[in-house]
Amino acid sequence: DHRARVALTGLVFNDPQRPGHLVPAPAYLSGNVRAKLLAAEQAAERADRRRRDTAGGSGEPAAALVALAGGGVAEPDWHANAAALREVLPVDLTPAEIDVRLGASWIGAEVVEQFLRETLADPSVAVEHPGGSVWAVKGVRHSVLATTTYGTPRLPAVELAQAVLEQRQLRITDELDDGRRVMNLTETVAAQDKAAVLGEAFAEWLWTDPQRAERLARVYNDTFNAIVLRSYDGSDALLPGLAVTFTPRQHQRAAVARMVSEPSVLLAHDVGAGKT
Repeated sequence: DHRARVALTGLVFNDPQRPGHLVPAPAYLSGNVRAKLLAAEQAAERADRRRRDTAGGSGEPAAALVALAGGGVAEPDWHANAAALREVLPVDLTPAEIDVRLGASWIGAEVVEQFLRETLADPSVAVEHPGGSVWAVKGVRHSVLATTTYGTPRLPAVELAQAVLEQRQLRITDELDDGRRVMNLTETVAAQDKAAVLGEAFAEWLWTDPQRAERLARVYNDTFNAIVLRSYDGSDALLPGLAVTFTPRQHQRAAVARMVSEPSVLLAHDVGAGKT
């Protein structure tokens, strides 16, 4: 019923990812809201395109011509979905607030390659990341930068970088006359120190270029700063049949709302808190 749907405006939302489903506002406006916003914006763009195509050259208002197949039901206002989602989006973190490290999963191989080429003054550096924890780093192994500034003679910078990218333990060993291998503590500590130097150089270099900083900050926020936890304040809890002589407290309404949404939830309130 159209009137019922209008009355529910703001309380429920059509979901472009599940056509025909109505989702309660607390559920729709939580979770990965950036992914939901993208879906809503894409749905709005498609709807606008259909409006323009339907309007043609008739001169009639495009909005008045939006009636899709299925009984002439008007298409949902996806722009309203997008507007509601934008209001709950987490605030973007700035580069200064983002902790970066060499080997972070959200930083691509091309960025690492550019960093090593510039830092080691070696245009031959090639970095590949087939997937998972597997990386391949190739480049000059005997320059001063590779063996002294950002690496050691035993573990040049390109090998050191690959070990850091793969999150492998840095451990340099020597072979004894009887074939056994023992850790060389001096070389191992030196390699670990150079790994720290390389990591600090990467964290500083990453944000020096404004365009790169903007692009990577966008990637980070879209990937890791996209989740909004669902709030159970009880304001949307409907309690049919409630005795007129009883006024539930806010936390009781919130408990009801959560039990309806998550039937398996455990409400472990103290005795006397009023959960019944």
